[in-house]
Amino acid sequence: MFPPDAWYVEAVQYVYEDGMMNCTSKTTFSPDLVTTRGMIVTILYRPEDEQTITARLHLPTLQP
Repeated sequence: MFPPDAWYVEAVQYVYEDGMMNCTSKTTFSPDLVTTRGMIVTILYRPEDEQTITARLHLPTLQP
């Protein structure tokens, strides 16, 4: 999946084992992939036991 001596191994194991993040597929980890807003929302949402969302929030697209 990734080199066992990569600098990020401990961090990847932590977020994966804690259920905060998954790999990009069952056999792929993509450390150079750009993290999207949706990915960040998912990372923040999962520790909250994925409770039911009862409201909608519109986030406008940010321009650089």
